[in-house]
Amino acid sequence: MEHRMHHTLTLTRVGIDTYQEPVVYMRADCHVCRSEGFSAQYGRASAETQLLAVLQDVSAGRYADIELSAFLTAYAAGGMNLDEVVGLTRGMVQVGERLKWNREIVADKHCVGGLPGNRTTPIVVSIVAAAGVCMPKTSSRAITSPAGTADAMEVLAPVDLDLITMRRVVEREGGCIVWGGSVRLSPVDDVLIRVERALDLDSDAQMVASILSKKKWGDEARPESTGSTGEAEGSRGPRHPGA
Repeated sequence: MEHRMHHTLTLTRVGIDTYQEPVVYMRADCHVCRSEGFSAQYGRASAETQLLAVLQDVSAGRYADIELSAFLTAYAAGGMNLDEVVGLTRGMVQVGERLKWNREIVADKHCVGGLPGNRTTPIVVSIVAAAGVCMPKTSSRAITSPAGTADAMEVLAPVDLDLITMRRVVEREGGCIVWGGSVRLSPVDDVLIRVERALDLDSDAQMVASILSKKKWGDEARPESTGSTGEAEGSRGPRHPGA
């Protein structure tokens, strides 16, 4: 009589609350995992190509807010290593628009943020542009403070400029202050920030990627920083009461 092997998969309830979602936990060396090409994700670093694929899907609007919340919360709780932060930053740059100013020096500034009423960007941009240095400044709207730099500047001048209008202003005046969301330098970051605000969450890795992805203009122009000034850029920095 022919001998037949019988493989069984045993179901065991482990009492983990998955919030009414059917979830199956299997060993990494399980035959099902190996046959399907699954791999254990917990405790493993994400490759740059994996992060890019996720960011491309975020940009295309393929994730619901609850899925984005899970993505952000996982990295905020577990942290990201340096390679992951670099991969996240490069991915944000690749998904966004790129600008080339063809100038020897393109100046920029960033700061801690979250300080209501402290406005130095209009002063700094005016001084730097008057000195003949190109300074196309993008700023955020309010996230952790009552009003961001872009909100404050909008009282004086339009900040919802597209790339063509922004370039025309910079060529004429030597600098500008525009809302970063209107020029789509890092559209994925705008989506993630919106979800982060509702979660009252701001991880170090996301903060670094958010800042640097908007400073990468193009291969022919390398951003030069004027340093931290302590002004509220509307998003990145320590949280304050009432913010």
